[in-house]
Amino acid sequence: MDDTQKPISIEPFLRKKVAEMSDIPANTNSAMASSLETIRINLAGLCAEGTDGSPYLNSLEKMSIKALIAFTSYNTGANEAVVLAALETRLGADGVEKILRASYDDAVRYLVDFAPNKMAH
Repeated sequence: MDDTQKPISIEPFLRKKVAEMSDIPANTNSAMASSLETIRINLAGLCAEGTDGSPYLNSLEKMSIKALIAFTSYNTGANEAVVLAALETRLGADGVEKILRASYDDAVRYLVDFAPNKMAH
């Protein structure tokens, strides 16, 4: 595999976004604080798991995606079901359980940049 084919690590991107999320207002509800903490905890373990050969996300990646869906829903005011449906459509997956490991970076970027007012009607 030459340099142009090496996968890009999402970890620096996530670390930057999590650092930006650390400035959550004091009045943030406990569910959002919990979701953010889940993302932070899982950053360290994202690369440790995932050697089982499965094409789908590992348990830490699934947990992070679910936490990002909750966080995105809270930040945008969109219902979690709407955020999940948009993500499923974007990735061609039927639920978080069926997101391909190769699509993880795209899923994270999509959720971080999610804007419900830019969705096609």
